[in-house]
Amino acid sequence: LIEGAGEDGWIKQSGNDEFCYKFVVSPSDTDSWEKAEYNCQMEGGHLASVHDNEENNFFMVNMKRNTIENAFLGLHVNNDDQFEWTDGTVADYFSWSKGGLS
Repeated sequence: LIEGAGEDGWIKQSGNDEFCYKFVVSPSDTDSWEKAEYNCQMEGGHLASVHDNEENNFFMVNMKRNTIENAFLGLHVNNDDQFEWTDGTVADYFSWSKGGLS
């Protein structure tokens, strides 16, 4: 999931004019999180960040619509062992399914 500027192939979440999203299916099952973030940066964005249930539901609905079963998000652990999003926003939403982050 890429979060960045809205252009061809990008969609907006209803009520959120700040970000656009692009759902990209990788041609390789061996892509890494780092490669996914790099590819997003080459598109002018970052891996997506999730900040509330509404945004999470938006991603889930669009993943299902695009038959995407798994996705990289921009959450990672920084050098201070703190969670942060690659887009620089605060990590403030942690409603993960059973099994959680891995």
